[in-house]
Amino acid sequence: MNIATTSYQQKQEIIDQIVDKYGVDNLFKAFDLITDPILLVDSSGKMIGANWAASSALQYTPEQLAGINISEIDKLRELPLTNSLQNSSIQDAPLFYEAAFRKKDHTLLHVEVSISPVTIAEEDFALVVARDISSRKQQDKQRMLSDSLARHDINTPISLVIGFSEILQSFDNLSSEQIAITQLIHNAGKQALDIIRFTHELGNLKDENYQIKNTPFSLKDTLRNVIVGLQNIMQDRKVGVSLDWQIANRIGELFIVTGEETLIHTMCNNLIKNALEAAPPSSIVTVTVQDKEDGWGIAIHNRGAVPDCMLDRVFERFATHGKEGGTGLGAYSAQLIANLHGGDIVCDSSELSGTTVSLEIPYNIPAPNGRTDQ
Repeated sequence: MNIATTSYQQKQEIIDQIVDKYGVDNLFKAFDLITDPILLVDSSGKMIGANWAASSALQYTPEQLAGINISEIDKLRELPLTNSLQNSSIQDAPLFYEAAFRKKDHTLLHVEVSISPVTIAEEDFALVVARDISSRKQQDKQRMLSDSLARHDINTPISLVIGFSEILQSFDNLSSEQIAITQLIHNAGKQALDIIRFTHELGNLKDENYQIKNTPFSLKDTLRNVIVGLQNIMQDRKVGVSLDWQIANRIGELFIVTGEETLIHTMCNNLIKNALEAAPPSSIVTVTVQDKEDGWGIAIHNRGAVPDCMLDRVFERFATHGKEGGTGLGAYSAQLIANLHGGDIVCDSSELSGTTVSLEIPYNIPAPNGRTDQ
């Protein structure tokens, strides 16, 4: 049994069995057989005991650890490691998080921690089980460095494409078709740079304090650019797109809305692209844009159906079905973006009516701290 992942009731049962059979004094002798560091902490944060794995990892003897307050080794004190010992919520379920413990030589041990309430001899303690994740943290650091270098290497040739397209656009002898092609190249290059930036920031979108770059832009232009960028998919699958603008003249002919345009572009691109890939050949994907009382909405319909086994998981990370090369991130990131703008996305699907993905975004976007950005 992996004690780090067991429920606190199971941990309590393990401790009761050890204490009943061998006595309290032999509790940590039994824990010495476990390779994960284990600390027993009282309500004041003082460590009462530690197993051999903990003392070895932290470079203290068990006797030296006993009596030390856990705050002295908890480097990242903003984490709820010590505060949670007095928090009643610890009685409901174990707490799991990452922490950095300061070893005796002042280097850091990065750990994944579970903390559970236990009772020993009618006294309440917190059982802290740690797992060394230093190797994983180092791998994450190396991956971030590699990603940064890759983004830099990709940015350079794309920037050259954008620059050369701008030079071509400056020529006076271009035909209307050539002008349209150079503009398409320019827009595609800019979009590629935006996508690179977006993939870098995708992890940040889950941060509740992420601050949207809230500016006015034309939703009409954004959707038209999205559809132009999806022409290849439309041609390959022989699927068309019909845009239906249901405007009540509240925000004008250009449909000016506020939000982070790059994110809105990515959201719409992901949802319409998914619809095109799911639509039967020679069918039409309809995109209906509505100017509502408190916000704007888009309904994207295609005649394909989402399997019942996937319908509740459409917006989950890595959820994909039957699509070669699908990452399962398109709908997931679209939902993140909608939520960041104070909106939501829902999906309805059946064999009879096809699939409709509906999103709604308010005109006044809530800020992360609860304010409303005007």
